[in-house]
Amino acid sequence: MILRKKLAPSTVTGQAQLSANVASRLAERMQREELNPRETAVLDLLVKGRSNKEIADAIHLTEAAVSALRHGIVHLE
Repeated sequence: MILRKKLAPSTVTGQAQLSANVASRLAERMQREELNPRETAVLDLLVKGRSNKEIADAIHLTEAAVSALRHGIVHLE
């Protein structure tokens, strides 16, 4: 008998999970302004479950730059 760990549907499909707080802040920001192209690229890869390093490699930035962009995406400025 093979036992399987029960995973959340988003884990099985590879989708990233956002907390309700982060999702709420992101929704508020998207209503008041558009994301810039770099923020959009980071968000696109983030929701695909990519790590900061994977995102940095994909769009030719440092991990610190990706981290700063992620911070800017979810925090109202």
